[in-house]
Amino acid sequence: MRHFVNEYEAMLPKGCWPNWVLGNHDQPRVATRAGRDQAGVANMLLLTLRGTPTSYNGEEIGMENGEVPFELMQDPQGLNQPEHANVLSRDFQRTPMQWSDEENADFGPKGSKPWLPVASNYKTVNVATQSKDPNSMLRLFRILTSLRGREPSISCGHYRSLMTGKEEVDQNVFIYLRQAHEEHHPHHISKKFRKRQQQQANRRLALMAELEEFSDQESDDDDVKEYAKRKERYPDAFMVVLNFSPNKFDAVDVYHFVKEAFSGTSSTRDLPRKESLSTTALLEVSTHNLPPLDHKSLRGFKNIDLRVLDIGANEGMIIRLREE
Repeated sequence: MRHFVNEYEAMLPKGCWPNWVLGNHDQPRVATRAGRDQAGVANMLLLTLRGTPTSYNGEEIGMENGEVPFELMQDPQGLNQPEHANVLSRDFQRTPMQWSDEENADFGPKGSKPWLPVASNYKTVNVATQSKDPNSMLRLFRILTSLRGREPSISCGHYRSLMTGKEEVDQNVFIYLRQAHEEHHPHHISKKFRKRQQQQANRRLALMAELEEFSDQESDDDDVKEYAKRKERYPDAFMVVLNFSPNKFDAVDVYHFVKEAFSGTSSTRDLPRKESLSTTALLEVSTHNLPPLDHKSLRGFKNIDLRVLDIGANEGMIIRLREE
């Protein structure tokens, strides 16, 4: 995965922006291809990489391919080759969105017949149920989208791959830095936004005058004011740690690898018991008394704010790095 991301980033011309798509209506669902636990790690990857994340409906709750018998298939790709329908049909990843445990997963009115049958696990895998579960895939997805929305480093910052120097770790654990620079500072974003808003307002006024429908009403600048109210600070940087081999390393192992590689120590005093980790609120593990970072890629930061996400049997970490 590291090689693919680095290669894609390297091919992009200056000023270009990547687009990431992990699933769509023509491909088996991520949870079916990689397993439900790895689907959580995949969502972390999608929502923390530099670029535009594109998510197929249902991926946010870990939907898997449904069961569609041949007599209920709709996809010509399967119908035209019945002997290979179970392989070629794309209906399996196109089953209705699972909103609740009600009839038809609440996809349509009660008593109606959906275009395709609802997946059999809709009673437990659905939006309503996961909305109440603090450790669900949906909760994780919402936490990550919220983090992306409020942190410039995650939403528009630069990407840099990081290595621990241990071959076995670097082959199984993908670590990268997301860091916003001066052009991503909220102050500069706000200035650009205000300028764009003014240009749009001027065009509207010119058009209204041309149509003799000129109005003295001021343009709505609530969005501009909202930007101005944001706290003026240089955005924090984030280190994202994705464990793609949970059978080889657990969360505690990964924590030690990261701390040893980037802080010069592997002390366990700040790490809580593994069973206490959860996605409830991006659990804060440590914010004080950590040694300054001395890795050449991370100079200028101190006080690692480590937040651990326990995704079933697979763990990912988001580490906040504060400016000195």
